[in-house]
Amino acid sequence: MNNKSLLTVEQVAEYLQLKPKTIYNLVSIGVLPCYRINKKCVRFKKEEIDLWLQKYQQKGRTTRTPDIEEKLYDETENDRNNLH
Repeated sequence: MNNKSLLTVEQVAEYLQLKPKTIYNLVSIGVLPCYRINKKCVRFKKEEIDLWLQKYQQKGRTTRTPDIEEKLYDETENDRNNLH
């Protein structure tokens, strides 16, 4: 595997038009395919991100992903609770 073929969190966030925090949340709940380099460093293969997107796409419109939405909501609530 060539390091140039791996994307950073920031690159994936830009590619998916999401915030880096959302990418980290998707990684932490285990729904976004990634490679952990160490505890704080993750990388992604564009081909695997594309396959992941196709899984949630349906002939011109995206499908709802309640499982991911619920996990992200739970993760966000945990973040908020840890601030107090």
